[in-house]
Amino acid sequence: MSRTINTAILALTLGLPLVGLPQGALTPPGAPGPTMKTLAQIEPRIPIGGLPFAITNSGSYYLTANLAGAAGQSGITISVGDVTLDLAGFQIVGGGGPGGSGIVVAGGVSNVQIANGGALNWGASGIDASAGGGVILRGLRANGNQADGFVVGTGGWVTDCSAQANAGCGIHAVGVMNRVEGNHVVGNATGIQADGIKNLIVHNSANGSTGQDYNIAAGNDYGQILTSPGGAFVACNGWANFSGACPPGQITCGGVCTSLQTDPQNCGACGVVCPGGQACVAGACTVVCPAGQNNCGGICANTQTDRNNCGGCGATCPAGTVCSSGACVLSCQAGLSNCGGTCVNLARDGANCGTCGLVCPAGQVCSGGSCAVSCQAGLSNCGGTCVNTRTDNSNCGTCGLACPAGQVCSAGACALSCQAGLSNCSGFCANTQTDNNNCGSCGHACAASTQKCVSGACLLTNGQTCTGNTQCVSGLCSSGKCT
Repeated sequence: MSRTINTAILALTLGLPLVGLPQGALTPPGAPGPTMKTLAQIEPRIPIGGLPFAITNSGSYYLTANLAGAAGQSGITISVGDVTLDLAGFQIVGGGGPGGSGIVVAGGVSNVQIANGGALNWGASGIDASAGGGVILRGLRANGNQADGFVVGTGGWVTDCSAQANAGCGIHAVGVMNRVEGNHVVGNATGIQADGIKNLIVHNSANGSTGQDYNIAAGNDYGQILTSPGGAFVACNGWANFSGACPPGQITCGGVCTSLQTDPQNCGACGVVCPGGQACVAGACTVVCPAGQNNCGGICANTQTDRNNCGGCGATCPAGTVCSSGACVLSCQAGLSNCGGTCVNLARDGANCGTCGLVCPAGQVCSGGSCAVSCQAGLSNCGGTCVNTRTDNSNCGTCGLACPAGQVCSAGACALSCQAGLSNCSGFCANTQTDNNNCGSCGHACAASTQKCVSGACLLTNGQTCTGNTQCVSGLCSSGKCT
């Protein structure tokens, strides 16, 4: 307690008057100092209340409401570095017409961060930072823009963003060393595209692109791209990107990726099922032939031995020849040998006696495959060759009487001869398996304009009315018609 106060208390106690005690200064000290913070102290950021708006000073900026742009003009232009732009949950909307991006980062500008809002329906890109460096785009959405959703140039980072229904790319890394991570893009022309090198693309999802979900140039790094992963989510790469698109050459049928060119359950179109025994080849149901045979017009044929498809479908061998190892060769009847393209009997041919090319000396004949001075019993000497005039095509019934082509000598008379697999139908050798006039048997004809003989049965050609697959040449009856 001070001495003055003690003196006053003592005087009051003793009943003495308080005379001569010091009173102190009576002049007020002045107005009280300010106690309220300034607006700059409370909110140091700079508000943006209208478009277009140019940021020419470094600092922090924020939106105060949803803003609409003017036609053909960009919304916000950032021409200086060290800027943070908070859209504060609001969106900037284009004014219609071509040109003008929502936000543009000018060339040479770096250290810019844009976050928390949307850029919608601009005549160019939603946010174009293609000329900037080190630009961070976070928590943004870019929808319905006429170019790309987001574009970054060099050293940028796009994360936690979504891009939908943009006419260009959802996210486009045009430069180098950008990081595109954890974004979702849907229904853009291209999902995510990287043109430069050393860009990193990880943990993204893309779906519904009219072109490619991912278009990543060589020289970039990216996580495994899984398409329709299904159970692969369980054991996939931790850095994987996901794509809802089917692999190239496939489409979705019933929620499953498949090839319309090869899938027998969806052949040529979803839901078109090939009949049993047929495969889907080049988008059409086709007869499946066993190994060693080819499909020739709906018929399985061995092109090594089939006279009608010798060496290839449709290659028919001439009369008197057979298909051997895929080539038409002279066909010799039993007991005859092919010597230089001529069928000869080595047992009695003086020019090929016993073997091709062995000629008997003058005055001798070939008898029993050996050169001799006379013929064996039952044979006749025709020009130095022992022949059986009852069976020799060149000396039928008598020396020098040759049978016409396609006939053989039988009991000394020329008669029609059909090769194996052919039938004599009134003097004509017919293949009753394929001949429309003798289908299955001689004289049974198929309707010329609507049927074809296949494996001995008249089947309907394409376009004809049918009730089952087995009626059609193609093996496929669809909607009551052979197809």
